[in-house]
Amino acid sequence: MHFSVVYREMIQQLMGVLNRSLRFHLAALHAIRGDSQGAVTAVRQAMQDGFVCMPCMSWPHFDRLLGEPDFEVLVDEMQAKVDAQRQRLADEGMLLTPEEVLQLEDFSFDPFLNK
Repeated sequence: MHFSVVYREMIQQLMGVLNRSLRFHLAALHAIRGDSQGAVTAVRQAMQDGFVCMPCMSWPHFDRLLGEPDFEVLVDEMQAKVDAQRQRLADEGMLLTPEEVLQLEDFSFDPFLNK
């Protein structure tokens, strides 16, 4: 494959990641402004593009959305995606237990400490 094709594909993948992340951050801004529907729409768009981050759903920005049916449905949908992904990894023998993670040789690698 020609270098320019590979480079173009890498840029497209990076843009996809950035778009998902930007959409999710836009959702947080909507939530902060009190625009619940805008926040839900932005999270849904990010999820449709492949964004899945359960810890992000508990950001304080989304606190005012807790208990809102549309937001709760999104949280449930994202949890279902996480569970399905975890199950696929387990089925393929690729899911590590916490103990196995701690046994990895390079677990303590910190790029900021140049180790």
